[in-house]
Amino acid sequence: EEKKSLLKKKYNIPKQYKVISYVGRIDPDKGIYNLIKSFEKLRLKIDNIFLLLVGIDEMDIKSYVNKIEKKIAKNILIFNHSNSPDEIFNISNIFCLPSTREGFGNTVIESSACEVPVVGSDIFGLQSSLLNEINGLTFKVNNVDDLTKKLSILIDDEDLCKKLGKKGREYVLKNFSKQDVFNSLKSLILN
Repeated sequence: EEKKSLLKKKYNIPKQYKVISYVGRIDPDKGIYNLIKSFEKLRLKIDNIFLLLVGIDEMDIKSYVNKIEKKIAKNILIFNHSNSPDEIFNISNIFCLPSTREGFGNTVIESSACEVPVVGSDIFGLQSSLLNEINGLTFKVNNVDDLTKKLSILIDDEDLCKKLGKKGREYVLKNFSKQDVFNSLKSLILN
């Protein structure tokens, strides 16, 4: 909590605000427009939330955000890149990966390792990293209303967030140890 408080101060986020984060390429295939639309809906009902978008901006998302209502846009922070994504995960209450297509979902594993619950689309590429009601909640791909509903559930239920965060870390430690990942990669390359 102390580290989270210091990080919020660093990024000018009020202490009591909840943070939804996205880390990765800022690209239309990552569902960024849907995430922002969902955040707009949430922000109309909930004042104390922030959205962090972290990654290489391949779609000029800043221009898009500048066109939305100022009351909402002021609670969206965009960073080009982070050499310490653990800071982003440590400041986050929820990690969101709304991709329309994904190879695997490394950021889901990283987020879960930091005990941050995930909301992600129910696509094939996330089936190994995001398990519904284990380390997060899944929503129907491209369905902004379902995404908003799942984010809202976690915003409102701190106990569920903690439960999914702890279960997520256990899942990562059990299934994605450094040696297991190295052996899988080695096997893939050699075969």
